[in-house]
Amino acid sequence: MVAKLELAQIPEIVESRMAHIIKEEVSKNILNFRDCLAYAVLGGGKKIRSKLLIASSKTFNANFEKAVDCSCALEFIHGASLVLDDLPSMDNANFRRSKKTLHRVYGEGQAILSSAALYTMAFNTISKIGHSKIAKIIEEVTESIGSNGLIAGQYIDINNMKEMETKIKNKNDLFDMYYLKTGLLFTCAIKIGALLGDASKQEIRLLNKVGRDVGIAYQIRDDLLDCRNFEQTGKDANKDKENGKITSVSLLGKKEAEEEFKDLMNGAKKNLDKIKRDTSQILEIINFIENG
Repeated sequence: MVAKLELAQIPEIVESRMAHIIKEEVSKNILNFRDCLAYAVLGGGKKIRSKLLIASSKTFNANFEKAVDCSCALEFIHGASLVLDDLPSMDNANFRRSKKTLHRVYGEGQAILSSAALYTMAFNTISKIGHSKIAKIIEEVTESIGSNGLIAGQYIDINNMKEMETKIKNKNDLFDMYYLKTGLLFTCAIKIGALLGDASKQEIRLLNKVGRDVGIAYQIRDDLLDCRNFEQTGKDANKDKENGKITSVSLLGKKEAEEEFKDLMNGAKKNLDKIKRDTSQILEIINFIENG
């Protein structure tokens, strides 16, 4: 099944499995709680992290069903982080994926609790996959999203305002934040696919570099997209500028940000090329991000 799988099929497969997991985890739809969780994570998104994980799992001969479940876990985590990111105390966003943000529909308290539920659901999902490297996979996830990962990146980001004493002083500071906020979860996805399979330590080290470059580049791309309108992005336009955030565009200018994006993507491709396996699907995802 993995050999015949097309990347375009992954969002539908992962969403279907996520819906099943939510239904299993939340046995009764008390006060629409199940609907709230589903609203947060289903019905949109490119599922780039899932595609990276499953493409990586194919490269390293891993079990497809286990890769799908791990992908669901990362999508729960990603969705939970977006729910928090959209809150009035953070980005105060009105739209995400062409629909109203969760707190605008269900309320702020409900959104916070849903985010917490999605984080726990992610780890419960991983714990059930039945794999010899579960402990290592959980370690990768916790390091990617914890106090030295995504949450740290978000913490820096809410203090990342021009009028505040920000940690962001130069390009390296900004990219360090982008790695924490976005790059680590990309890296986690591509490494989990390898851990589920038969990757060597050297191959995982190369994947670490690929994930880092792709993740930072993806955040730069998000900065560039922030300048576009709602119809193009499905979320509030110019939100970073409105919130006074320092981004690659505001710090470097649009032209240099685009050049940094290209350099990072080229770096990712060079490291991927050092892996002497069929990495064509991973490359396809990188090209999709680069040209999307």
